[in-house]
Amino acid sequence: MPRYVYRLQPALALAFSVAYHPGEWSLFLRARSEAASVELKLEQPQAELLRRDLLAVAESFGGDRFPLSHARPLPPDDHILRFPTDLEAPVRHLKAGRHPHRRLMFVQAEGQIEGMPYEVEIWSTPEQMLALAEQIGSACAQAQSRCPVCGQPMGEGPHVCPAEGAEGA
Repeated sequence: MPRYVYRLQPALALAFSVAYHPGEWSLFLRARSEAASVELKLEQPQAELLRRDLLAVAESFGGDRFPLSHARPLPPDDHILRFPTDLEAPVRHLKAGRHPHRRLMFVQAEGQIEGMPYEVEIWSTPEQMLALAEQIGSACAQAQSRCPVCGQPMGEGPHVCPAEGAEGA
């Protein structure tokens, strides 16, 4: 069966973001190379697993002759990521890994769009992938610290949800 294949090698830009839509959080991984641009929709458990996998794979570069350095995460609204995307799709399977002979890491995503399977490979440096893992962690924390019904920040005390109050009126 034919499948859509997107290889972003190397990725010029990677970013992870969350957006609140009434009643749910949407999590997105955006990536662009010279050849393609993708926006992948993840579930919260997928994002958290991807973060752990990226950190574990990046750690395998720790004994490398080129030590890992810190890269700043790219803002999700960076102009390079605002161009039209070639693929916008939910992810069914997701994994992270490393190139066996080069100092590169990858994120591989699979799913279906319009009844056709797709595969995306996003290749980048360990530093960019660590920055992505950092961004995933803070974006997921932001989503968890907000009310899943109204999207307002959850404080230390009890949360009075305006959405629930409107329903009861």
